[in-house]
Amino acid sequence: MKDYDNFFLPTDNLEKSKAFYEKLGLSVKFDFSDQGMLVFKVGNQEPAIILKDTKKFPNAKPTIWFVVDDVRAEYKKLKDNGIIFMSEPFEIYTGLAAEFEDPFGNSLGITDYSKQRGNKEFAAKEKFEIVNICGEAARICIMQDTYRTLQDYNLINYFLYNL
Repeated sequence: MKDYDNFFLPTDNLEKSKAFYEKLGLSVKFDFSDQGMLVFKVGNQEPAIILKDTKKFPNAKPTIWFVVDDVRAEYKKLKDNGIIFMSEPFEIYTGLAAEFEDPFGNSLGITDYSKQRGNKEFAAKEKFEIVNICGEAARICIMQDTYRTLQDYNLINYFLYNL
């Protein structure tokens, strides 16, 4: 286990909960209310408090997730050590996750960022290609003085100097 990931808390009223956590000085990181979740940023930390609407997640209970390098490998290792999981590893937006309970009924989980790692590499390559293509097009437009409007000029400068 490398670090904490997220802290999940159940609520039966997302709006009322949102008002409470904002009174604490926490800001909304992501609003997935339509999917039954509201995510609050805690300081400069990546781990967040995620409120889960019990109308959409009737079995929601307080849960702490931990970051691991590889959920499948950690799942096997923990299972071999006698940990009983509530499910097989499942897919989430950023990678894989699996949940289990300690002997006292506290809910815990493990997650990896396997999808995000792949996306970062892809995004970096894609950004490089976009910058090269747009940068070259922008240079040609500026050299030939062929931009049509101030907006075009500003967009070209953005690509040249900010990406």
